[in-house]
Amino acid sequence: MYAPGERAKILSAHETAAEAIISSDVDRAEKLMREHMQEFVTAFEERFTSCASLYERQSLTLQNTVEYIRL
Repeated sequence: MYAPGERAKILSAHETAAEAIISSDVDRAEKLMREHMQEFVTAFEERFTSCASLYERQSLTLQNTVEYIRL
C-alpha cells in the first residue's frame, strides 16, 4: 500500500502510539491512532479509487470506515 519512503513514517506513527499506550497516555494514544487511521483512509482513497466497488462489496465499506474513524 505504501511506497518504501513512506514506510518509515508509518513505523514512526506506530511506535509513537505504542509509547503513548505503554505510558498509559490514553488520550494521546487515541488521538495519534485516529490521525494515523485518517491518513490511511486518505491514502487508500487516493490510491485505490478504482477498487472502491470491490471494497464496497465487502461487509465493511469505505464510508463506514471513514465514519468509524471520525467518531
